[in-house]
Amino acid sequence: MGMVEDRTIEVAGRFLGKLEKAPRVSQWALNNKERLEEHLAGYDELIARFNKLPSDSSLFEVMPKTKKLKEIMGDTPIPTLNELAEGNFAAGLIETRKPMLHGQRIKSGEIAEPTEEDKSYAIGTPSMETSDEALAVGTAGHLAERTFFQWARKQKLEPDGSWKKDDLLQALDEMLILMEAEGKIPHLRNFFVGQNSEGGLGWLNEQKVYDLKDKIKPLLWS
Repeated sequence: MGMVEDRTIEVAGRFLGKLEKAPRVSQWALNNKERLEEHLAGYDELIARFNKLPSDSSLFEVMPKTKKLKEIMGDTPIPTLNELAEGNFAAGLIETRKPMLHGQRIKSGEIAEPTEEDKSYAIGTPSMETSDEALAVGTAGHLAERTFFQWARKQKLEPDGSWKKDDLLQALDEMLILMEAEGKIPHLRNFFVGQNSEGGLGWLNEQKVYDLKDKIKPLLWS
């Protein structure tokens, strides 16, 4: 995987500049490009595991987000983040901005009583009270997801009602737990499972990991 260019980080940071934490997160990314690259490779690791799943996997019984994504993708593998970015990242960045700003308005209390529609639209990750590194990882994940949506539409791959927030990321949550059930330690584990107070993202928690692993293990050996 090639090194992320300074210009890409700077452009993204400027475009998301109305997000309170964007300047410090983009500065972290500029100062820690090798570390950022490792985290992006962590997303590729989860995507690769998804691609290896057969379309008739018994694991779909307990991994509904993966099942949904696999049904949309069919036999088409998801490319690496670098491959997805080519010709799609700018549009993905544009598509991500408004939901991220909406998430900030909910976090700040500007939207005092968010509706379910508000919550399903908003991307709250960049407004979390957590470490700059976790914010960089989480923001990169959402940018990767919207970039994936751009690529998938070009391939005529789209669910009924269009792509929605977390259609990719929640399947990758399940891939992380699957890999752990298989005895591996996914690179992004501490970010996905670590809570905000621990400098993580809190997209999962230890109980969710334990519960799904408990359902996965019998299917691995059946």
